[in-house]
Amino acid sequence: MKKRILRVGFTGIKGEIIFHEFREVPVKTLLFTFLEKRRVLSTRDGFRKVKVVGENSCPPKLWEFVHQNFDNYFKGILNTLSLKKEEVAFLFTGADVERGVLKSAKENKSGILTFVTTDVKTNAMRAGKDKLRGKRKKISPGTINVFLFTEDNLSEAAMARSLITITEAKVEALQDLDIRSSYNP
Repeated sequence: MKKRILRVGFTGIKGEIIFHEFREVPVKTLLFTFLEKRRVLSTRDGFRKVKVVGENSCPPKLWEFVHQNFDNYFKGILNTLSLKKEEVAFLFTGADVERGVLKSAKENKSGILTFVTTDVKTNAMRAGKDKLRGKRKKISPGTINVFLFTEDNLSEAAMARSLITITEAKVEALQDLDIRSSYNP
């Protein structure tokens, strides 16, 4: 396994991309490891207290297998990375985590760190309008995954509210970039 360390510049968080294999197919997994367990809100797992948050980049060659055998895939990834399911909150994507964008900002002694991945150029869908067609019926729609870390201890309500702000930011970014549905442009 090869690793690429991310220079997060954020107290208490180590970031890295791990290059490994699943069934002899190269995959990449983004990991953010905390010095101690932290309370997180994951759109996949809800509120949890974990040591690691991550995102696995699954290549197209594995999509059909993963959509039919997700639990086996997830267990395999965790085993390869020596992680326990109860210690992690994970997202999965077809986007390349190496192309993710890492940004940080500080205001009034309070810092934030974000890492964003997306696959909207080839797999953009409009919620409530587009339907998967043909072979794509088994493939998840394109997403924009956002990791947001703060130096502040947010309440659960504040964490939930941040999802609204993140969604608004996604919409604005898509409009600014004139990204339209790849199904109904």
